[in-house]
Amino acid sequence: LRRLMPDFSALIPVTTNERLLWTVVAISAGICEEIVFRGWLLATLHAPLLLAGTALVVAASVIFGLAHSYQGITGMLLTAFAGAFFCGLYVATGSLLMPILLHIVIDARFAILPGPRVQAPRVAYT
Repeated sequence: LRRLMPDFSALIPVTTNERLLWTVVAISAGICEEIVFRGWLLATLHAPLLLAGTALVVAASVIFGLAHSYQGITGMLLTAFAGAFFCGLYVATGSLLMPILLHIVIDARFAILPGPRVQAPRVAYT
């Protein structure tokens, strides 16, 4: 069977240092991606291209999904849907604060989840 998502297991933080670094990256991504993809991109697509409403949200979400192409088609689709949700939060609140905080929480969840289990090799007793 072909996997829908690439194997990212090597990226999942396990040690305390990896978890701390992951948290820093999650905070950075949450802040930077929301400023770029919700703050700047929405304004950029709206003003010169006169996109508005659903067309604006769809265009920005597709671009956000494409920026995550390294995650494969499933990852891009899920990220595009997340981008649409973040757009909705931004429009509903009039602020980037809620999308930033939620984005950070979504990305940082791997820093607090248990690491992947490694099964001990089975020993045959005779």
